Amino acid sequence: MSKIPFFKFFTKTKFSVSDVNKYYVGVKPQPTLNCGGHIEKRLIKNSPCHPELVSGSSHRQKCLAICTKKTNVGLKAQPTLISVLPRRRSIVMQCLRPHSPRRIAFTLAEVLITLGIIGVVAALTLPTLIANYQKKETISKIQKVYTVLNQAFKLSEVDNGEFEYWDVDYSDPDTYFEKYWKPYLKINKICKTYKECLYPSNSPWYYLDGSPFRMSVIALGYRVSFYTSDGTYMAISLVNGGGTDEDGNEVPIVYSQSIYVDINGAQRPNQLGKDLFMFSITKKGVMPLCYDYSRDEINEDCSKNGSGRSCLAKIISEGWQIGADYPWK
Repeated sequence: MSKIPFFKFFTKTKFSVSDVNKYYVGVKPQPTLNCGGHIEKRLIKNSPCHPELVSGSSHRQKCLAICTKKTNVGLKAQPTLISVLPRRRSIVMQCLRPHSPRRIAFTLAEVLITLGIIGVVAALTLPTLIANYQKKETISKIQKVYTVLNQAFKLSEVDNGEFEYWDVDYSDPDTYFEKYWKPYLKINKICKTYKECLYPSNSPWYYLDGSPFRMSVIALGYRVSFYTSDGTYMAISLVNGGGTDEDGNEVPIVYSQSIYVDINGAQRPNQLGKDLFMFSITKKGVMPLCYDYSRDEINEDCSKNGSGRSCLAKIISEGWQIGADYPWK
């Protein structure tokens, strides 16, 4: 058996695959490829190649010889499976690994730290973002209601004369509603029970401080409750007050034309100043309740310790803004 020159294992001397086939036995002959580069010897999977074999070893290590840096255009390098060393021959041999770009990735610890930072930032910023969105949505809806009611009021005045000459029977809110309001509003449903209005009870609302606001969804003979086409609950009332308050004090009946509006219907929070707002019907048009109060009176009522009846007046007086001193939380 011919011996391959020793220096060919350790130099990049140019030689072809046929040279490999020539000196190593037990290998299927490969077509000669005139390679302008050198032979790379790679490990076969699951068959490690030792750098040195002890004399007398009965097994042969196998590597993959691949012709690289080829100069022949159109020819692919042919891998050749070779037996590195014949039996009882000791020589130092290094199996070169293929050159591949380095892969960069995050460790598990880095990923967890990043997620933790994102969670902390989200916990700090999300409540503020949600509150700002809710405020803008509230302003948008109440502005629309304000515009719709005043348009209906003006149209009613065209057909029924000026407001101060309206013939109002305070004991008959149904006739009042049918004549002066129903033809000028897009009404989806008139409610006869609080369940028809989708509320969980007949008194579902609260003041700003969390105490119950004892106004009824349905009060036959006092007001007419209905839903508009955009899902807004409205109640046009001719009578306010009456009965007793939470302290057991008698509340006098007040005859006035007013409108209660829940901008998101039966959905929460069902609270004065947040989704429930109150309007007065006056000769100036549909105005926010307490519109004629002083600024101090409005601010005192629209506070955490107030009732919230004047909150709409506060919003409008501040240019349709919910400011930092607004009792939103």
